[in-house]
Amino acid sequence: MVRINDLIKSDIQKMNTLKKSNGFMMLLFGFFIRRSIRTIILVRLLKSNYRIISFLSHRILRRNHIEVSKSVEIGEGLFLPHPWCIIIAEDVKLGNDVSIGQYVTIGGNFKKNKRQPDGRIQKLPVIGNRVMIQPGAVIAGPVTIGNDVIIGANAVITHDVPSYSMAFGQNQLAKKKIRIPKKGGEFYLV
Repeated sequence: MVRINDLIKSDIQKMNTLKKSNGFMMLLFGFFIRRSIRTIILVRLLKSNYRIISFLSHRILRRNHIEVSKSVEIGEGLFLPHPWCIIIAEDVKLGNDVSIGQYVTIGGNFKKNKRQPDGRIQKLPVIGNRVMIQPGAVIAGPVTIGNDVIIGANAVITHDVPSYSMAFGQNQLAKKKIRIPKKGGEFYLV
């Protein structure tokens, strides 16, 4: 299990901010000045073993209309460029290097179930690595989003999205495949 402070460090490195120093003072400065850093730290502190820290983190996030359950599995390199009105339901799985815009909802459609190859029943989304979810997107139901995927603004996704794809609108997929560099940066069409 990865420690919370290692996850916070990887999230901040993903943002390419505070490059000069990884010291405590720069982290503290970023916490009070940069809203995105503050939100990512609070999301990570939700998993804290200390109940008071978890409770305070949850209350502060609710002020920005951010609802993230404690049971969400979030990989390294989470990026929230504009943390406002983000809802992530319980038991959602987010991979590494996921970027989530404002007004995004990731949740379930509890009328649907999907049986996994290993026999488990999936009710909520599973999101792969290096996924960019643009503002206003809704990912609902037992869907699997592959690696290197871009979900367009205001998209409604209720079906699986394969890797190296761009999804937009109501379950629409672009004809060309995309590639996102592992170190971040611009994507390109293949």
